[in-house]
Amino acid sequence: MKKKNIAAFLAIFGFGIHRFYLEDRKNGIAYFILTFLGIGVLLSFIDFFVFLFMEQERFDRKYNYEDSGRRDFTRRPGRERRRANNRRNNRNAAPAQVRTRPSTVSRASSANARAQVHIKAGKEHYSGFDYFEAIAQWSKAIELEPRNAAVHYNLACAFSLTEQAEKSFYHLSEAVKYGFNNFDKLSNQDALAFLRIQKDFDAFAENGYLLDSAKQPTKEKEPEATSPDFLSKDIREQLKELGELRERGILTEEEFVAQKKKLI
Repeated sequence: MKKKNIAAFLAIFGFGIHRFYLEDRKNGIAYFILTFLGIGVLLSFIDFFVFLFMEQERFDRKYNYEDSGRRDFTRRPGRERRRANNRRNNRNAAPAQVRTRPSTVSRASSANARAQVHIKAGKEHYSGFDYFEAIAQWSKAIELEPRNAAVHYNLACAFSLTEQAEKSFYHLSEAVKYGFNNFDKLSNQDALAFLRIQKDFDAFAENGYLLDSAKQPTKEKEPEATSPDFLSKDIREQLKELGELRERGILTEEEFVAQKKKLI
């Protein structure tokens, strides 16, 4: 720490000693040379009074900024000042936003949610004996969840009720492939009555309700059934009445299928 009283005292002697004390070597050399010309003594005398009456805080800011612990950032060299400003700006800067890709879990959850919508709609149409629209809805669900055994089983029942044996065999095989194992249900499920009377059913059952790869059906466009005019209102009501008669035991499954075939 430089002392202003010591600097003032050294200024009395001239020769720029006080400037060397303050580490102002450039002015110290100038004062030393000017002393031999008579000017240096006058300048040193002026410095004596300047230091003597200078406020301590001002003296510290000017000569002790590197040592006092109260550094004056405005007096720092340009490079050091820029570095300090850069560090301060980096601390205040908002963190950069990081783009993240949707996780696999999020995409799977979205597909499952959309599939559930189609599954629920398919059940409602199936309960109303609108089997073709139920097939359309469940087919959309199976596109989103191709390993859903329950939906495959529902499709097998719907295709059997609409007498599409090949597709019914396929989806029943897929249901078993993906975990369906309630085989006792297959022998008394009314919706599968049409499938059970097919000549290939016994061989299919003996093969564990699985199709050979050579017998997998080709991909066909599902029947257009989304039009409201596909089945008239009267036919829908008659199908509903037939279903109620079957549930009450008045009609057997075979009689129900025969009557339904006459209507559609």
